Amino acid sequence: MRRFIYILVSIIISYLICVHEYNTWNFIVGLEPSQACERLAKYAFYFVIWYWVAKAVDLFND
Repeated sequence: MRRFIYILVSIIISYLICVHEYNTWNFIVGLEPSQACERLAKYAFYFVIWYWVAKAVDLFND
């Protein structure tokens, strides 16, 4: 669980850095992401879903 939290936090931090690099003013005002950041967020979301599916399957195999 701790490893998952580390991965999740690193994904969130990298997303925020990506948004900040995109445009500092929009980062402060409205967190407007670039398309690359949106793609990164989608992949992170899919990774989280697949991680929990794999965990659930692993629990059933016990």
